[in-house]
Amino acid sequence: MTACGHGHCDALTEREREVLERLARGESNRQIARTLAITPSTARTHTQNVLMKLGVQSRVQAIASLDAALATSVRPVREPEPARRDPISLLTRREREILASVIDGLTRAAIAARLGLSPHTVRTHVRNILAKLGVHSTPEAVALVHSSRQAPGDQPPRPRPLTRPG
Repeated sequence: MTACGHGHCDALTEREREVLERLARGESNRQIARTLAITPSTARTHTQNVLMKLGVQSRVQAIASLDAALATSVRPVREPEPARRDPISLLTRREREILASVIDGLTRAAIAARLGLSPHTVRTHVRNILAKLGVHSTPEAVALVHSSRQAPGDQPPRPRPLTRPG
């Protein structure tokens, strides 16, 4: 029985399944990275995790272990969504304020102080922002915003200055 026949494929994350599908297509780590919008180092790490979880030593063995059970358990690779004209339109006002602060280069603690929130709340907002924009890291989110700008004035709104009750 193949490695996937023993249920090892069930242990793969969604991203690892995507990587496995790309491996089955014969793609290199660099090609996988480009397709999935991750770094080659991250693609390499995912590939190593896939091999370990399948209990194989090489890409060739991983591909050879693919059988009907795997074909039904691997979800189809998502095609990249067409570029949205305004990706930040999906965000709430608060998420746009936090994204603007991230673009300004502020840390979570600095954003929290600026907006009167806890760092944990900022972290939650950042996770929601990444999910809504379909990216995996804050640098990807910043790059997406920069690439979607069509005019110099097309920027996320700047946070309001904090005002203290007098």
